[in-house]
Amino acid sequence: MNSVVSGDDFYKSLRNDTVIKKAFLFFGDEDYMKLNTKKLLVDKVCPDETFRDMNVFSFDSIDYTPERLADSFAAAPVFSEEKIVVLGGLNIDGMREGDFKALIEAIESFDKYDGNVFLLNVPSGKLTYSGRETQIKRFKALCELLLPVRFDKYTPSRLVPWCRRHFEAGGYEPEPEFIKRFIAYTSDDMFILASEIKKLCHFAKANRLDALSFSVVENVCTSYEEFGAFDLANAILARNARQALKILRKEKEMRTEPVLVLASLSASVYDMIAVKAMISAGMTQEDICVSLDKKPYPVKLLSDAVRGVEVSELEGMLDRILDSDRKMKNGITGYGEIERLICSM
Repeated sequence: MNSVVSGDDFYKSLRNDTVIKKAFLFFGDEDYMKLNTKKLLVDKVCPDETFRDMNVFSFDSIDYTPERLADSFAAAPVFSEEKIVVLGGLNIDGMREGDFKALIEAIESFDKYDGNVFLLNVPSGKLTYSGRETQIKRFKALCELLLPVRFDKYTPSRLVPWCRRHFEAGGYEPEPEFIKRFIAYTSDDMFILASEIKKLCHFAKANRLDALSFSVVENVCTSYEEFGAFDLANAILARNARQALKILRKEKEMRTEPVLVLASLSASVYDMIAVKAMISAGMTQEDICVSLDKKPYPVKLLSDAVRGVEVSELEGMLDRILDSDRKMKNGITGYGEIERLICSM
């Protein structure tokens, strides 16, 4: 089993051209740094942009099949020593056992061919990598074949200099205390921070401001609100389209794959149906926690959400979500189908 490398160390090795391995697993909570490191990896493998389109094979959860992945390894590089195959967006934890085995078999075919670099880029929360042996079995199987690179969330102390570099790129040099307050107001998510800093600097330049003030931040930037798949499901269930669309906007800002939004949404509704059935069967909150392997707080939220709601209503909501999922997998792309789903409930 390959040892885990930190995202920062891997990035430095890439920049210094000291990376020897050819197959990688990106995992962990910081998707922004995964994206930046992926871009650098592609640049290193395919420095000549003239032939990049012919030497970069990208798949996501919508167009991936084990057969397509294996076939991509067999293709020879075009006017280049190497090509890169990037597979992203998979929910490894949510895959059926047979599908996971097919993925492993496809990855194993990587070694049959020369001139390949492979990256499996797993979104945050889609691969369990710590816990009991049974919980990390898939992670360990992938680590047998790929070099695991872990991207952890930046701590607040590390976010401040990171934000400062982005502010400097926009032409401003705010003090650390301003940046800390800015992070607290907007988000600690790098995608959102980068977007808000860019927006703020553009506004300040357009209005010929010599320095940034927090009154400008409050006027221009979006304040932080943390939402999740459960919040989206709850808003749809309550037929609160305005709130549901607001939550979906956050998913857009975080560059979440639309198909993953639907997957998380359907998982939340499955949980609601399960909790409703257990409550109807007379189970206690403690019993439900044990049965679902969840902590008391999320179980309480689920219980509150389904109070006064019929199972048939939850099942009807799930049917609509699955129908939207089928439409997306059959060619409809983007967030439009999710927005239609929200507005139709």
